[in-house]
Order: sequence, then C-alpha cells, then structure tokens
Amino acid sequence: MSTEDYPTTLLTVIFKGVKPGKHTEVKEMVCKTMKETHQGAFDMVRLRNQIKNSISNFSDKLENDPSEILAELVISDMLYGGENHSELSTFIDVFNVLDKLKVETESYWKRILQYYMEEPNVTINSIPSIKCMEEL
Repeated sequence: MSTEDYPTTLLTVIFKGVKPGKHTEVKEMVCKTMKETHQGAFDMVRLRNQIKNSISNFSDKLENDPSEILAELVISDMLYGGENHSELSTFIDVFNVLDKLKVETESYWKRILQYYMEEPNVTINSIPSIKCMEEL
C-alpha cells in the first residue's frame, strides 16, 4: 500500500487548552517530535497493537451505534467521494486495509511520516469563541 493508493490523505492533530499566542510553539514541538520519531526506531509491536485496537473499536462502534458511522460515511462521501463514491469504497474495504497495515514494515511507516513532514502543508489554528458558544 502507498499514498498513491489513497491520494487524498489527511492528518488531523487536535490540541486542547493551548493558551492564545502559543500555537506556533505547539506546531514547532509537533514538527520536532515527528523528525525525532522519524530518525529513531519505531515500536512496531505497539504500532500493530494500536491497529488491532482500532479494528476492535471500529467493530464495536459499528455494532453498537451503526447510525453514527453511516451518517459520518454518507457525509464524508458527499464531501470528498466525488462521482465515483471513493469514500464508500474505502469504507467497505476498511477491515482489509487495516489487516494490510498490520503487516507493513517500519520503512513503510517512515515513508508515511516523511510524507507528512514534507512541504507543502496546511496548518489551521482556531480559537474557540466564548460568545459563539453561548449563542449556540
């Protein structure tokens, strides 16, 4: 598998409780951590356990609250799936993809990390509005 198999990729990292004006420092810390991680050895046992947990959690969520998963899937497909409904295809194949990821090598994961470290990238910093929150 490669990023060519899934050309639209997204990495979302959310930090809560960051003081105003500290967003730049957080981004620098994340970039530094990613570089250090890329240079070191990956804990492949832990990574594979995380994937197994993801499979289990996804299965549980699908069994216990299928309406939430389906709503999320339909919205995602409408926004990003295009005419070929690629998001639906990815969802149908999610367990196969996760099984394939469980056996990928460290070099595969380093290439993925490198992909997210390279330019260009987009960082969106947002500060919640107390006023808007009260209005909702």
